[in-house]
Amino acid sequence: MTKKQEYKDDYPDKTLYIPGPTEVRDDVIESMCEPMFGHRMDRMTDLYTTIVEDTKEFLGTDNEVVILTGSGTEFWEASTLNLVDENILVPTCGSFSERRQRRRATGQKRRPPRVRMGPGHQAEDIRAELEESDTDYDVVATVMNESSTGVRNPIEEIGDVVAEYPDTYFVVDAVSSLGGDYVDIDEHNIDVIFASSQKAFAMPPGLAICVVSDDAYERELEKDSASWYGGFQRTIDYYERKGQTHSTPAIPIMLAYRKQMKHMLEEGHEARDERHREMAEYTASGPANTSICSPKRATSPRR
Repeated sequence: MTKKQEYKDDYPDKTLYIPGPTEVRDDVIESMCEPMFGHRMDRMTDLYTTIVEDTKEFLGTDNEVVILTGSGTEFWEASTLNLVDENILVPTCGSFSERRQRRRATGQKRRPPRVRMGPGHQAEDIRAELEESDTDYDVVATVMNESSTGVRNPIEEIGDVVAEYPDTYFVVDAVSSLGGDYVDIDEHNIDVIFASSQKAFAMPPGLAICVVSDDAYERELEKDSASWYGGFQRTIDYYERKGQTHSTPAIPIMLAYRKQMKHMLEEGHEARDERHREMAEYTASGPANTSICSPKRATSPRR
């Protein structure tokens, strides 16, 4: 059994070079130090409507945005409970796309097809599975960026394929990429895409961000059961009525979110994408990192 381990000295400062948590701006950290206020006050409505609408503006989406206290894993579970009856196609190309609890949560009857670690998914492979399989898939779900291998899957191309199957929904785990890697959510038939605040959003951990299409919302209404905490109807309807979250949120983290999102809007989505690409290329090609592999993409870049 784990014993208490309390460290009482100062930890040495360390710069973070991991997917997340990431380095956070000083003014973003300081914004969390405001006096506490009630989560049913008008001040909370001002805060929550601001971060939701700013996120829509930054991502360039007309779909609904839900921001809840939790990690991105919350919306992996919620999207499967909300959208899947029996079968989900989860192609795997690394440890995050392969996490077994996702398959257990859906109750699907077919093991997802696997691809070799590293190269990622091809849209035509997804098309072949949808066309040739005897299984009718409720959902195709994939990761945008597979952190364990460095692969960026072509979710735009996959989304275009899934769009040809109107009874199949497209769910994207973009936990380690959304906010730093540009994607046109509405253009490419992404029904659900979600992320965590501590990754490319460069905020403290504690919030999960999810974008939900009208089709995904309507699909949940048809189901006998769905996620309670992350239910699309419950969260979106409550926002429409009250401009708040249905449960008590992590208010200080939302204050940090508001501050950081202003920085992100000032920079712009595509400019932020380009900056991250330049940093990735520099890191991969720098003279001091011969042990670091170049970033891999399953297909050629979008542009």
